[in-house]
Amino acid sequence: NLNGYITAGNSDGSAGAGNAAYELFLQNVGNTLQVNSQIVDNGANAVNLVTSMGTQNGVAIRLNNTNTYTGTTTINTTDLRLNSLAGPAIANSLNIIVNGGTESATDSGRTANGRILFEQSNQLNTGATVTLNDGVAALDLNGFNQTLSAIVINNRGGSTGNATGQAPGVRTGTGTLTLTNGVTVANLENTSTISNISGNILLPAGQHTFSVDQVSAPGAAAQVGLSINAEMSGTGGIDKTGTGVMALTGVATYS
Repeated sequence: NLNGYITAGNSDGSAGAGNAAYELFLQNVGNTLQVNSQIVDNGANAVNLVTSMGTQNGVAIRLNNTNTYTGTTTINTTDLRLNSLAGPAIANSLNIIVNGGTESATDSGRTANGRILFEQSNQLNTGATVTLNDGVAALDLNGFNQTLSAIVINNRGGSTGNATGQAPGVRTGTGTLTLTNGVTVANLENTSTISNISGNILLPAGQHTFSVDQVSAPGAAAQVGLSINAEMSGTGGIDKTGTGVMALTGVATYS
């Protein structure tokens, strides 16, 4: 367990040798690391949180308090669980990046896939953008609710159809993701999987841009780039942009 306050850099506010970006690294290689402390900026200097794990399955990092650092959050091959009752677990970070691992069925050197798993509602800043990069990088609301500005998905590889067949994506379960802006799906180089959004999406009033690039592999221009198997509701609308294919396979009642 980690308790108290945590920051990066020196006590005088300077960054420290080799850490000009004020990066705080949390790495867990066994069981679940319970972070009960608050991760905060170092004075006026924004702290960037970077997490990682050493194995593919079975270990996690759980944030149990509201953390107020304002830098970027980078989740590398981590099962990051958000369980703050005091306020959002990641309260002020507006740029949240989840990096997937490698999961080919024939690959003996697999690395874990990154994901955010909610254990309470409203665990992120409502103005945040979450970027899911490759592999099976995931945002999983796990039946809880969250408002975000935008979702960005890049699917360049890391997972193949002969393994899990999954791709970077968003799952809400019975919960609802409210998007105040839209979705961007780009760098579609992996033809084995299709980026996806499932569950429940709420679109507030106004137009929301869903931009989908074309799958770049030869002969794959007509392949679906984003599959939305979600119930989409709200008073907003969708502007589809980009040359890629977006498939709506859920119930859409937005207007």
